Amino acid sequence: MITAECANILWKKTRLKELTAEEASIATHLIAHAGFEIHPTRHLLQAAIDLAIRIDHPAYDCVYLALALRGRRATRHVRCTTDAQAVSSDMAGAAAPR
Repeated sequence: MITAECANILWKKTRLKELTAEEASIATHLIAHAGFEIHPTRHLLQAAIDLAIRIDHPAYDCVYLALALRGRRATRHVRCTTDAQAVSSDMAGAAAPR
């Protein structure tokens, strides 16, 4: 998901004339070769939707939260939010993927 998000941002900035097509191309190359640790998310979907319903928060964000609750480090480039504070330790244990 993160690479698609990056591509969309570059497109939008190009559309708004904040970047040239060449700058967007360079940024795309840098992102593609940045060494991000990418995690598949398909196995996190059930935990994410369970969390989203339980804490009334967008499922999109809860995918990242489910990954964090699983004990895996997403990547140092993903900004941590206070979303995790919305989940008590009881909820986290019940909703974490097994």
